Amino acid sequence: MSTVDLQSRSDHLMSGGRRVTVAGANIYSTYATARNIAALFGFFGWLLVGVGGLIALVGLSAPAPFPMIAIALGVGVAALGMLQVAAQQILRATVDSADYARQSLLLQVGLAEGRADIDLRRA
Repeated sequence: MSTVDLQSRSDHLMSGGRRVTVAGANIYSTYATARNIAALFGFFGWLLVGVGGLIALVGLSAPAPFPMIAIALGVGVAALGMLQVAAQQILRATVDSADYARQSLLLQVGLAEGRADIDLRRA
């Protein structure tokens, strides 16, 4: 069984006893907007974690009964930030899966058509 190295620029595999050249085997994403939105989600998520921690720390020096309220609020804001970071990672994993599925489909179609050169960079 042959494998394709997805980190190389060009690779070869054997299909039905013949050599097939696979160009563009490094990951080429067609979802740049989704990746940028995911990065923005992650940035604001970590920002919320920091703000929540800061609220909790500042609340420690507040007069009674406010420290408990401030700590609870800070932990809540930090938890929301962590949920947003998790959403960012889920979005990024979804985009990666779509990219891998697209490349797999292009490879399978190329092999089924009997092409000797397969370019995974085409849309």
